[in-house]
Amino acid sequence: MFALPKFEPQNFTLGSGTLQPDPVIMSTGHVDTAVYTSPERFAAETELFGKVWLNIADVADVANPGDWIVRDVHCRSASVLIWRDKQGKLRAFHNICTHRGMKLVWGESGNSLRFSCPYHAWAFGADGRLKAVPDEGCFPGLDKEASALRPVNLGVWEGFIFINLDPEPRQTLAEYLAPVSARFQNLPFKDFPHRVTMKQVIDTNWKLGLEAQSESYHIRALHSRTVSGMVSTTANPFCHPLFWEALGQHRTWSTAINPEYELSDTRPVQKYSFLHSAQLVGATDADPTQEKADGFNGREAIDRGDPASWGSDQMVLFPHAQINAGSNGCWLNRFQPISPDRCEWEAVYYYRTPSSHSEVFSQIYALAFNRDTLIEDNGAIERQQAVLKSGAVPYIQFGEQEMMCRHSAAVVQGAVDGLMPIAVAAE
Repeated sequence: MFALPKFEPQNFTLGSGTLQPDPVIMSTGHVDTAVYTSPERFAAETELFGKVWLNIADVADVANPGDWIVRDVHCRSASVLIWRDKQGKLRAFHNICTHRGMKLVWGESGNSLRFSCPYHAWAFGADGRLKAVPDEGCFPGLDKEASALRPVNLGVWEGFIFINLDPEPRQTLAEYLAPVSARFQNLPFKDFPHRVTMKQVIDTNWKLGLEAQSESYHIRALHSRTVSGMVSTTANPFCHPLFWEALGQHRTWSTAINPEYELSDTRPVQKYSFLHSAQLVGATDADPTQEKADGFNGREAIDRGDPASWGSDQMVLFPHAQINAGSNGCWLNRFQPISPDRCEWEAVYYYRTPSSHSEVFSQIYALAFNRDTLIEDNGAIERQQAVLKSGAVPYIQFGEQEMMCRHSAAVVQGAVDGLMPIAVAAE
């Protein structure tokens, strides 16, 4: 049997004292199915999403002065306008007009240094200040300064934008990510500027989505037609991780590939595509004429375990984002809760800028291949959610090779339990 690496959970803090991953979940792997279906539990998680830092976008989404994007935190009924002002500073505001509470910006992205509300044309500048009010004389008591857009706390780490909806966050972003940033610094995300995004609303609890991306035990069965042969080996048939580590409320682990996998002549399009562009899955018969891209290879913080079988490193940034660093690219999954049985899934794939038509074709093929694999995941967890609601199974069981799922469930449980006294005190 392939030996599993040792895993030691850590205590963590969300800025209001020391919290502990639920010890029963960590020791037994049993998780009450109600945490995926209960409205009461979902309400508690909604509170959590209003108090912690959330990975929400990339700085490349707002690269130039005037660039803006809108991102929603569905479970908080929050729409957030992220804006780069003319001095290049990033700002974030609640996307709501201070006149009558209308959604200020109805689009998803654009470029502007001024916004006018579609309802009554109140206008705001990039600094959030109220600039103009039509028929202003009818508002004799108007305080323009107090009527500025409501700010949202914003921070950046490694090119990723984070927001915190709490008006007075208990932690800075640096404090929140300290366990992660201590290990991962100056990663080469900028080397992969060509981005493609997929987004879908899934009829499943957000935690099931994150868990599906946190273990490889399902690959042999669920992905037998797609990636199974690329990662499963005789020595490691169930794709056990090479390494894993708790980073406070966050976590990281290394996944394996099959170093003996060969591209098949029976799939000529796939073989052509994988040979003509550096991909996220390695193959031993890669085109020797192609220059090898270093990417994340050879970086001590990332490339751990047996170099010959290392495939990628995953890091989950609590509570809902997963960054995956492969040998020649990276990708990201975000799961935004909407309701107990619905979530929004977003996947962003990062590639090197293609330099030929062959690479363009290959990247498009790779995206389609990865999409098909992820559709298998999403279809499975929708079916899982549908029957979990029956209550026929009182708990689910995570094995030792699903330790990242245990840790995810245990940390969310510990965080929810830790928030309860704070919520009571606030009331």
